[in-house]
Amino acid sequence: MKSENLIKLDNLMEMSGGDKSFISEIFKLFLTHVDAYLTDSENAFAAGDYPQLKKIAHKFKSSVQLFEIMEIVTLILKIEDASFPNLKESEKKDILKNIREYSLLAASQAKEISKAYS
Repeated sequence: MKSENLIKLDNLMEMSGGDKSFISEIFKLFLTHVDAYLTDSENAFAAGDYPQLKKIAHKFKSSVQLFEIMEIVTLILKIEDASFPNLKESEKKDILKNIREYSLLAASQAKEISKAYS
């Protein structure tokens, strides 16, 4: 996995006009929802509820797109693809594992970056 900074702020800066309080709120929302997303998606996967997993992933994609975390976006697109349920079990598990790892790394980086906007 890449160790470079996953988070890019170009889109967020443009969208917010550089408003620090707005950017701070976006960081807080992201950090608040990462753990819930991971738990909910892993529960849906374990239950074999792929339609629910797809909904959860789609919702999370909005957050990661704000920070341009393309590593996660690419993985979420695989979950959203109609062929996801037909992938090998090991492939599906790898996708979720990679989303977890990238999400936790992004959350760690977000905590550090967000200090500049507090």
